[in-house]
Amino acid sequence: MMQVGTLVRNTIALSIDAVTIGSPPHVAIGLGVAYNIHMTERFMIEREREGSLQDALHRSVTGTGGAVFGSAETTGLGFGMLVFAIFTVLQQFAVIIALPIAYAFLGSVFALPSFLVLWTAVSPNWAHVGTDTGANLTCSIYR
Repeated sequence: MMQVGTLVRNTIALSIDAVTIGSPPHVAIGLGVAYNIHMTERFMIEREREGSLQDALHRSVTGTGGAVFGSAETTGLGFGMLVFAIFTVLQQFAVIIALPIAYAFLGSVFALPSFLVLWTAVSPNWAHVGTDTGANLTCSIYR
C-alpha cells in the first residue's frame, strides 16, 4: 500500500507491462521476510547474552541493521539504475522494484524493533533459547 501511495502521490504513471513484469509484492514480501529474520535472530542472540532490552535493540539495529542496509542499498540501486534506460517500461520497472526494497529495509530497521519490544513485554521468555513456558507460541525455527 505504501508503494501505491508513493506512486500516486508523485504522479508516476505506470503501464500494464511494467506492473506485470515488476511483480512488486513478491519482491517486498521476499526481502522483507529475509531482512526481518536477520534482525529478529540477531535480537534473540543479543538477548541471550544477558544484555538489557535496550542494549540488545541497539546492537541489533547498529550491527545487523548496517548489513541489511548494505543489502538493500546494493539491490535497490542495482534495480534503480534502470531509471536511466531508454525504454519507458524499464524506467517504470525500476521504480516499481526499488520502492518495495526501500520500504522493506525501513520496516525491518524502524518498525520491527518496536514490535520486538512489544513482543518481549507480552512474552518475556520468547527470546530465550531453551525455555518453554507452555504459552510460548513462537516458531520452532528459532530454536
